Amino acid sequence: MLRKPNNSKDKWITFIAMLLESWQTQSYFPYIVELKLREGEIYRSVSFEIPTPKVRYTKENGILAIDTNALPIHLAIAEVSKAGELLSYQTVSLHYLLGLS
Repeated sequence: MLRKPNNSKDKWITFIAMLLESWQTQSYFPYIVELKLREGEIYRSVSFEIPTPKVRYTKENGILAIDTNALPIHLAIAEVSKAGELLSYQTVSLHYLLGLS
């Protein structure tokens, strides 16, 4: 089936890359293909799970810490060097989020 990606956030490129990699490495992944007939046209959709990459936390380049505080409601952000020295800090008010669902 031929298909061009719709935009930069289109997952089709990711799906094709994962298919190619699974064929090369012989490590397959599950996916679902649905075909529907509507008004004489065949529509298809593909569902698959994008694997979450393993995250490695290191102090090699320092640390960025984020804390949520209730009173007053805000985010506290601190940047610490790899030697443990405070480089910068700031708070970001979240009061405008109160009452939103």
